[in-house]
Amino acid sequence: MPMHDHNGGIDPRRVWIDYAVAALIAAAVAAVELQTDVLIRFYRFTLLYADWHLPQIYLALVAACIAMAFLGIRRSFRLRAEIRRRVAAEDVAKDLARHDPLTGLPNRRRFSENLFAGIDRTIPRGAGAPFF
Repeated sequence: MPMHDHNGGIDPRRVWIDYAVAALIAAAVAAVELQTDVLIRFYRFTLLYADWHLPQIYLALVAACIAMAFLGIRRSFRLRAEIRRRVAAEDVAKDLARHDPLTGLPNRRRFSENLFAGIDRTIPRGAGAPFF
């Protein structure tokens, strides 16, 4: 599924699909943990090897995971902002290509595009077109 819709914006369905996949992954990890009691086993392991300072290592790993998730979300927002800026720049470039920069009036390219679009809208496919 494309990330952008035909208008150049971000497809909101794609964003919700990404969030749904992340939620399903989190639910799967939680289900595995509930079935296997991984955290309880890890706690027992830390009690057996208390001199290894495993709780501090575990806390550092959890903090690192949270930080990575935060940075990933932040990066996602920055990428979306960059996409919006680029789409806006493309719109400006398209506008400049179809208008005279000095006067702002439509140029020959814009006239040709409008003429052909009007012909396509008024004449059915396969029918002959009159020439002027």
